[in-house]
Amino acid sequence: MILHAHLREHNTKGDTHKLRRTGHVPANLYGRDINNMLVEFGELEVCSVLRKVGEHGIVDVDVDGKNYKAMIKEVQKDPVSQKVLHIDLYKVNEKEKVHARVPIVIKGEEYLRNMNAVIQKVQDEVEVECSVDKVPKYLSVDITNLNKDKITVADLEVSEEISIIAPPNMLLATLVKAGETVREAEEVEKEIVVHADGSIE
Repeated sequence: MILHAHLREHNTKGDTHKLRRTGHVPANLYGRDINNMLVEFGELEVCSVLRKVGEHGIVDVDVDGKNYKAMIKEVQKDPVSQKVLHIDLYKVNEKEKVHARVPIVIKGEEYLRNMNAVIQKVQDEVEVECSVDKVPKYLSVDITNLNKDKITVADLEVSEEISIIAPPNMLLATLVKAGETVREAEEVEKEIVVHADGSIE
């Protein structure tokens, strides 16, 4: 995916507010072998790219005709409108290994409906290490055949090229059946011991 950018000279609050009012998103592009670059993107193009690659994906950034491969490091949004306010991008090399935060997608909505249950997420993302060209848009887990009420890192579907930087038994979510009493929910929580690194017993 390509993001077309233009260099910008100023970074005051007034300048960034003006950019946003005219349908642009201020951004920073930085990396080990380049100077920090102040750039701006078209808001519509940014939203389109984020829908396709996610908020930590890899993109090709065209800055006034010069191309840089970069990882989206941070997307700042308005907490109410969810309008994109600012983006940080990190220039990467094609085959270097990087750490990235990847969203977790839980599949099996029909199973949940049949079980009259809901998912309570503990983690929305996990950190992975892999080469730039292998960074996934998301990692998923299908709860249909898990036959348990706790979802951990070990349950994620992940290829051999990707390492998850978290213990295999780190808790990601729990399955709670509708109608479960408060007392029953409390008893389940007492059974789960969550350590500082997110792992459970």
